[in-house]
Amino acid sequence: MNARAQPSWDSGRPATEGGSGAAPLPRAVPRLPGPGRRVRAPPGLRAGAIELGASWVVGLLRNVDHAQRSFARSEPDLKALPLKPSEYLRLQVRFTPFPFEDTAWLIDQCGPELFMFSTDYPHPEGGRHPFEIFGEALAGFDDDARDRFFWRNGAELLGIS
Repeated sequence: MNARAQPSWDSGRPATEGGSGAAPLPRAVPRLPGPGRRVRAPPGLRAGAIELGASWVVGLLRNVDHAQRSFARSEPDLKALPLKPSEYLRLQVRFTPFPFEDTAWLIDQCGPELFMFSTDYPHPEGGRHPFEIFGEALAGFDDDARDRFFWRNGAELLGIS
């Protein structure tokens, strides 16, 4: 059975979906500050999208800003946001790519502040040699970008940096 729960902002239950894959989060995140909803995140709130891959993040950043521009014409709460939705995501959310995704392209497209290392080894999606795979993917980046990916973004997410 593939049970589905309502998003937590609608029902008070966690936003879950049976099965696996990255589909639930990309559908849910753009709805967070949606039309007619007031979202006031507690200061310092952070989130991590872990074990969902990250190739979809590039489109997400573009789509949430497009949605705000489109709906802000008729939604005063969206028009009044001091930052673009993608800027809130950049400040508060971190994403973990799978080893088989093009991590260099993701960082080129979105910047080094959004992505962080993870592995689910020994499961197949974690890769057999994740440090080596991600190390090769980030070889063309400076030390700051590599440090952000391998430890600093995770430390900031956990509030221990």
